[in-house]
Amino acid sequence: LELDGPCRFWTLDEIAESEMVPEGIPKSLDEEFAASGTRRMMVRDSDAKLWDKIQRRSSILLDGEQGAGKTVACVRLVATARKAGWHVLYVPSAQKLTIESSYQRNESTGMWDTPEHARIFLKWTEAALAVANERDGADVDAVREGLDS
Repeated sequence: LELDGPCRFWTLDEIAESEMVPEGIPKSLDEEFAASGTRRMMVRDSDAKLWDKIQRRSSILLDGEQGAGKTVACVRLVATARKAGWHVLYVPSAQKLTIESSYQRNESTGMWDTPEHARIFLKWTEAALAVANERDGADVDAVREGLDS
């Protein structure tokens, strides 16, 4: 997961994916792997710059045309941060949180509830805790309790 030196390649094999990104990879990256017949991703100069900004707690916005490398950069940053011992909540599909879930109105409070959103979010949190170097048992228990309810 070294980020120095451009024009090199990093391979995210199935074992590394299950260990570093257990939430799964975005559909577009999975499709790219299938189309290319390889699970290699180019290491770019921008990867090191992004990692540096994240370590300094700077805000970043990834923007660019389709195929510019935004998804690859995110997956690499998640894997790098987790390898460095950071707790990372990774959301591989915002669509699952917005389109593929229902909304239910709680008649007694008038508030809207999104149970599918909560379950998906808790599953991603559970995956993040599973790869954390130092797990807080209370966090793990709270996530399991939420999933069981």
